[in-house]
Amino acid sequence: MANICITSLSIQRDEAFANDVEVEALRKDIEESVTYDGPTDFHYADDHLIECETGTRWNVPTKQLQAVAAKHRVKIRAVGREDGMGFIQIVCVNDRGEVVQDDGIDYAF
Repeated sequence: MANICITSLSIQRDEAFANDVEVEALRKDIEESVTYDGPTDFHYADDHLIECETGTRWNVPTKQLQAVAAKHRVKIRAVGREDGMGFIQIVCVNDRGEVVQDDGIDYAF
């Protein structure tokens, strides 16, 4: 079994999310390609922002986030914390699926 990275996603669009069908398609893609452990807890912050918490395998799955961002034309910021290995990873992907940031921070102790 892989270590679980506790990952928070901030999913943003310049345009408002159109409807629940669109959001459910996004949720399904995240659960099928990004999530490793447990359900994905989606909640709206506003019409342009969805936040969710999920478990991912080992670290933040950058390539999978790129695919989801490009497909749904959303920007994604992921912050993952893997306490077993002692690091935090921050990944930002633009709405074309390009990685803008992918940084890791090791714990000091």
